[in-house]
Amino acid sequence: MGVHSAKECIRTAEPDLIILDMSLPAYDVGKHESGGRPQMFGGREILGYLDFMDAHAQVVVVTQFERFGSDDESIDLASLGSSLREAYPQNYRGIIYYHASSDAWKWALSKLLIEVAAHGN
Repeated sequence: MGVHSAKECIRTAEPDLIILDMSLPAYDVGKHESGGRPQMFGGREILGYLDFMDAHAQVVVVTQFERFGSDDESIDLASLGSSLREAYPQNYRGIIYYHASSDAWKWALSKLLIEVAAHGN
């Protein structure tokens, strides 16, 4: 799902929980659509939109990147998580590093989802 479709979904469906990739295409990728310009921080844009809409969806970010941004202005996963927690405390609940060669991310995601469910909004 691209950034624009995600915003439409938030507006119409009002989800309670969002599992969000930080890097998203601008638009949906389809048979005849490339998705537009890739957005390295598309997930941050979604969090900003949730904040703007005063939506109460709880957000867990899952990403396969350990660093974001260009070389001179890159940010590591822990720093990004701290930045998101500070900027979007109502919605952001944590960030999980996904790596296909390990199952550790599955356990971390399960633990975080249990915490989110236990605390609610």
